[in-house]
Amino acid sequence: MKRFMYPVWRCIFLALALLTCILLEACNPANNNGAASLLPSTEQDAASVEKDHSNTVMTGNSASSNSSLANSSTSNTDSSAQQDVAPVSSATETASKAAQSGRGNTVGNISNNGQAAQDGDWVYYRNPADKNKIYKVRMDGTEKTKLSDDTDGFLNAASINVLDGWVYYQNGSDDYKIYRIRTDGTERTKLNDDQSLKTTVIGDWIYYISANDNFIYRMRTDGTQRTQLINDRAYGMCVDGDSIYYINWADGYKIYTVKTDGTGRNVVCASSTYNINVADGWIYYDNESSLGELNRIKIDGTGNMKLCDDGSVAVNVVGDWVYYSNEFDQNKIYKIKTDGTGRTKLCDYKWCQQINIVDNAIYYQECAGDYIFYKVSIDGTQRQEVD
Repeated sequence: MKRFMYPVWRCIFLALALLTCILLEACNPANNNGAASLLPSTEQDAASVEKDHSNTVMTGNSASSNSSLANSSTSNTDSSAQQDVAPVSSATETASKAAQSGRGNTVGNISNNGQAAQDGDWVYYRNPADKNKIYKVRMDGTEKTKLSDDTDGFLNAASINVLDGWVYYQNGSDDYKIYRIRTDGTERTKLNDDQSLKTTVIGDWIYYISANDNFIYRMRTDGTQRTQLINDRAYGMCVDGDSIYYINWADGYKIYTVKTDGTGRNVVCASSTYNINVADGWIYYDNESSLGELNRIKIDGTGNMKLCDDGSVAVNVVGDWVYYSNEFDQNKIYKIKTDGTGRTKLCDYKWCQQINIVDNAIYYQECAGDYIFYKVSIDGTQRQEVD
């Protein structure tokens, strides 16, 4: 039976998604594309979506009609000997590389709704003990500081990015519009009027999915030059280098790519997926055609391979390791090497979702009970509640 875990809360999330769609359609009856659900992509059930026949899938190096838009506005482990622990420095190095490359957060964290981000000696995170307001704390645990009274709402989808002295986030207090604030808590500014998802800050640009129409947009970090990049309805996305990889809701949840200027739209993978993560020339995804097994494929669409049979969600790639929540084992956190070896269960904590990795620690949302936000060491030990 496909996706059989925790049916009650999945049904609740689906009901909320349908209600959102109905309300948005009622407000805008002329919009034939429908309204987007704001539910995190790691938690939403599949919806039956008709293909938009005005969007023709282009393969190879063919350009698409979208280019013109850019100019407009099995066991616990495989063996006990394989229970390796990732190098302690790997998570910090990944966050550091993100900052050095002009990113506000890592690809893997944004794929998991950007619950936490690192900038220098500081960790920025949403604080569930204070209505999910954004806080910062030094890596040694000192100088905890609240930056804003904006809350993250019930979706827990802050998409925190920190770059060049600014913190960018989706403001749940204002319908998930994108805001920015200085790292000292001053100059709070609204940047757009879209309900936004998967907000990604790279250099002078912000990329996001608008939940109003499910299209991907970009704008300058000051909120100007807002431009629609695709006509496809995107379910999730990752921005890596000069390319955007996204799940095409309008074409059976296949993986597509488009350049960050809106040109060069191509299909990468014909398999259906709800979760993608891009690292070192590979796209990691859950193959919904095979009960969500963890796969990877090169960004050019070649070399597709299965890494394991686990139903995988909340995928986050750090160094040589892929971290994920195993739906076939009560959503406990596992890791596996990027070549498919060394599969290891990290902990026995259940219902772990939205895996973010910062400062040699795994932050995750417990999707049951009180939906507590936890932090564990990169090896799965020393769990503590985030506050």
